[in-house]
Amino acid sequence: MMLLRLLPWALWLGMLVLALGTFAGLPDEIPRHIGASGKVTRSVPTTLGGWLLLPMIAGAMQLLLSWVSIWLLPRRPDLFNVPDKDRLMKLPPSYRRSVVPSMQMTLDAIAVCTMAVMVTVQLMLWRAALGERMQGWTAGLIVGTVMITPLALWLTSKVSTAIEDAERRWKAAGSPAA
Repeated sequence: MMLLRLLPWALWLGMLVLALGTFAGLPDEIPRHIGASGKVTRSVPTTLGGWLLLPMIAGAMQLLLSWVSIWLLPRRPDLFNVPDKDRLMKLPPSYRRSVVPSMQMTLDAIAVCTMAVMVTVQLMLWRAALGERMQGWTAGLIVGTVMITPLALWLTSKVSTAIEDAERRWKAAGSPAA
């Protein structure tokens, strides 16, 4: 689980290094938007702040996701919308805690996928700034983003399974019926 938690940070660091390393070779204008056809639809003057905007947004997003996963989720699982939440909330706190790692894994995996998408967009912006057409990249980005859905559903099912297991252990320990 530690690798899963560190991977988005490694991706972000790579994104930041890429952005800083490529800045000097950028033309006078950089793409701000690439349409579905792969063509640049909006450009802006090249500035360091403009070029680092996406990595800074990605870093802030990852900081928020890490805070939620590491600090908020273990303390307040009731704030999260998960399948079988009503069953989870009926469990005593000691049994709820056993479900939190599954919830964290789901959030951490989604953070990895989100960061991978952001890194891909930064790469696309760089290559488009150099004059390359991004048609295949755009299609790949769309397909890749859609492919996150089955992963999210599978991980969500793992949360449901963890809730069932915790509920079963609680009942086996002689708890009153939930």
